[in-house]
Parts: sequence; C-alpha cells; structure tokens
Amino acid sequence: MARPIQNDQERRSRRILLLIFLFVALAVSAGVSLHFTEGWTALESAYTVVITLSTVGFGTPTKLSPAGMGIMIALIGVGVTLAVYLSGLAVQSLLEGELGKILGRIRMERQVQNMKDHYLVCGAGRIGLLVCQELAQAGEPFVVVDRDEGALKKAASQGYVCVVGDATEEETLKAAGIQRARGLLAVLGSDAENVFLTMTARFLNRNLSIVARASAEKAQKKLYRAGANRCITPESLGGRHMARAILKPTVLEFLDLAMGGGDMNLALDEIPVPSASILAGKSLLDSPLRKDYGLIVVAILKPDGAMRFNPSGETRIEEGDVLLALGEKHRIRALKEALGAAREEAV
Repeated sequence: MARPIQNDQERRSRRILLLIFLFVALAVSAGVSLHFTEGWTALESAYTVVITLSTVGFGTPTKLSPAGMGIMIALIGVGVTLAVYLSGLAVQSLLEGELGKILGRIRMERQVQNMKDHYLVCGAGRIGLLVCQELAQAGEPFVVVDRDEGALKKAASQGYVCVVGDATEEETLKAAGIQRARGLLAVLGSDAENVFLTMTARFLNRNLSIVARASAEKAQKKLYRAGANRCITPESLGGRHMARAILKPTVLEFLDLAMGGGDMNLALDEIPVPSASILAGKSLLDSPLRKDYGLIVVAILKPDGAMRFNPSGETRIEEGDVLLALGEKHRIRALKEALGAAREEAV
C-alpha cells in the first residue's frame, strides 16, 4: 500500500519542479522581451514582471506599445495560470503529507485494536526486520514497535503494522495490544533496554511468551530473571549454524526446509492440543493426523516439560500436549484451523 502513495508523491514533486522551471522561464523571457520592445531598463522590466505575476498591478513605468501589450497579455494569462496551479499542488502536497500521517496513524491504531493472539516485535533494526520477514512468511499477525520513525519507514514500506514509541514504556506496549498478544520479541539495541522491556512486558501480560535478544551470554541470566522464556545470542547462534553447515550440510539443509525455507511446501511446526479437541484422548494411530492430514509426529512435548521423541502409534495424545509435526504447510494450517474451531465451539 505504501508504494502507490510514494509514487504519487514523486510525480507531484516532479510536477512542482517543472512548474517552477516554467514559471521562472516565463518571467525571464517576459522581462527580456519588455527590455527590448519597450526600451526599459532591466530593473524596470523586472519590476513590471513581478507586479504583474503577483497580481498587485501598480502600473507600468511608461505606456505600452502594441508588442508590449501582447507580452503583458501572455504574461498575465500564462503566468497567473501557472502560479495558481503551482500553489494548488504545493498546498495539496502539504495537506496530504500531514493528513496522510494522521490517517495512517489512525488506520494503524484500528488494525492493532482488531488484533489478538499476535506478536510484538520490539525493535526495527536489522535483526528486527529479519524477524518480521519470518513472521510474515509464516502468515502470523504482528506489530513492529520502535521509537525511530526512520527505522519504522522501512517496516511500513513492507506493509507491516507499526507503532511509534518507546517499547520500554507501558503506554507504548498497551497501544501495541500487549494484553491481547501471544508473544513478544525483544530485539532492541542494548541488553539494558531488552531487560527493562522484558520486565515491563511480563508485568503487563503474565501469559506472554517472551523471546529476547542478548548481545552477550552474561546478559542471558538477567533476561531470564526479568521474565524471558528464551534468550537468543545471534553471534553464538550464527557460529553454530556455520559449523553445522560444514559438518552436517545435509542435516542442516533438511532442517532449513522443515522450518519453512526454500521452495518446498514442507514445514516442521508446533501443534498445541486444546481440551475437547479431535485429538485429545486418542492414540497417534487412531487420530486423523496421519490418515487425514498426512502428518508425521516427530516428538510430543508433555505438559510437565518431558519430551518424547519418535513416539509409537500407541502413544496417547492428551490435552495440553504440544505435537512437533512434519508435513505439508497447507495441511498443518488446515489442522490448526480445525483445532481452533473446535476450541471455540467448546467455549
């Protein structure tokens, strides 16, 4: 949506520059013509052109010749038309610029108000924008929060919903809908900011899942104490990723594909099992996971935190379990929608 607006602004700017050029060219040519046809000095010619284009009309220095009258008629007709058109474009550009900001802010606020179970990406820097790309590819709703309007312009140009403000302040987080949010990603510029953001977010929403960025491993303890569910150190994560790329390239390629990368319609995803669902109380063999959705359950995370890898077909699915399933993206999406619809009916 931001592209057409930007193109309109660029076209309007080019028109304004062209009109200014034509206006100046008309004034200069009229002044030179009056200088030669009427025998006026350069100052007298410039004076006459200025009072004519400004519609002041104090009068000419001497009586005009027929040629001078023609020049003045052309100057008034063309010059006033250009001046009116130029003024209209300038006013329109000014009003649309300010009005566009106001309307855009209102539109963003309405979008945020209608969101629930969304994510807050606090920080629109390099890491923050990468996080936004992953969330957008996964089709997850999210809001980008940053105090830097310049950084948010990059996010807004991608069509992301943005909120301008300090993410460490309660009012900003409330404006981003933190009470209705599912998770928060703290990717601000410093560890101190991320720690304070995590504390504030945890205070506002006890059930929020918080993933925080740490620039150093020693900051992870503080972030966990502040309420983060998980801390990520991009440098160490990148180092491990590079080592795996050379030691186990095939495994890494498969994991990248399973996490939604590449062109294959394959995904490894988490599927929570709500109460009164079509899965709760059934074994993997009797459930519709394999026969209806074609999914492979790689592991099951139990409510007590125990992880069961490669479960057998007789393993019973219980409410509160989280299934780690591998399959086609549209089938996983269809199962999640079915589980969500069943949960809403139960409520």
